[in-house]
Amino acid sequence: MKYRNWKIPYTAPQPPEALLRAGYSPLLAVLLALRGYDDAGQARTFLSGGDQSAFDPMLLQDMDKAVARIRAAIERREHVAVFGDYDVDGITSTCVLTDYLRRRGVPVHPYIPDRIEEGYGLNMDAITSLQRADDITLIITVDCGITAIDETNYALQRGIDMVITDHHECSGQAIPNAVAVVDPKRPGSQYPNGGLAGVGVAYKLLCALEGDRGGSSVIRRHEDALRLVEAAEPELSDCDTKQALEILKGQA
Repeated sequence: MKYRNWKIPYTAPQPPEALLRAGYSPLLAVLLALRGYDDAGQARTFLSGGDQSAFDPMLLQDMDKAVARIRAAIERREHVAVFGDYDVDGITSTCVLTDYLRRRGVPVHPYIPDRIEEGYGLNMDAITSLQRADDITLIITVDCGITAIDETNYALQRGIDMVITDHHECSGQAIPNAVAVVDPKRPGSQYPNGGLAGVGVAYKLLCALEGDRGGSSVIRRHEDALRLVEAAEPELSDCDTKQALEILKGQA
């Protein structure tokens, strides 16, 4: 069988003069223009994260319930598990939230499932082992959980509360029966930015917990942990679960 190489004609747009005059390189100016930012002011706002970070975290559905339950866990010094994922987004999300809870004296137990043995997402065996080993009373998921309906019911049967934070699509209209389900893609969501990564949802959770709707104080107080987000690709993209946990323990 012969294969043909597709040749699709494409002409890159010219870099907007306004961006070139503002000091942007031709390449960056073109990339900004392709995203719809051909004005220097708009470009600065976009690159600084102003449009996205300014959105009130309380616009995320169930955020108030998540904040109330986590604040109660902080006050009571409950044993809390942060259940993440083995990819870059999951590891950085786990690190950011683990760092926050540790700074507040919470006995927090980060959990990243084994890529080969457990696969993606919450699982019942992990819930059982966390409760037996660490007396967990609250599990907070990051970058996963929106489809974990059976697993959430299993946790509730064992007396463990669940707070789901995720950014993936729901499977149909059903969502887990958790204390809170925070996901910009859940049915009925009115949050302006549906493209948040899992670590973006975790960051918004921290903003809500701190009462910092703009996010500036969260960034200052957790700069070391948030720096993982910037450094994630070379450090974490190809690591296995054990390496991820070591990095997590060292950074958090």
